[in-house]
Amino acid sequence: MAPGSTYMTIGFLGRALSLGAENQPLPDFAFVAWARNVTIKAFRLSISLEKRTPEQQTGLLAWISDLVCDGLLKLPALECIRWDVDDKELGEKLKREISKAHKAELRQKKQVFVFEE
Repeated sequence: MAPGSTYMTIGFLGRALSLGAENQPLPDFAFVAWARNVTIKAFRLSISLEKRTPEQQTGLLAWISDLVCDGLLKLPALECIRWDVDDKELGEKLKREISKAHKAELRQKKQVFVFEE
């Protein structure tokens, strides 16, 4: 992060990842941001879209898509967890996944529940 820059989150509010080796301790993000005078802003797509015309919405979504395609915007790794109401082990599976999410370990994939009928 360059001094005086703006760090923008786009809804992925997990822990920051170290850029070094996996066993390196993470620097305190708040201290790094303060020490380098970095502004932290949250970007909420739904709020941004509702303020724009349909043409502007299309342009915004195309711009975000280009950022992803160009590798400038990196989406988090996802772990899809199937939620099947007929699964007899569903209760235990949910407890296990919620426990894993609560630990929020470094480099943990963002968990997404996929509901199936």
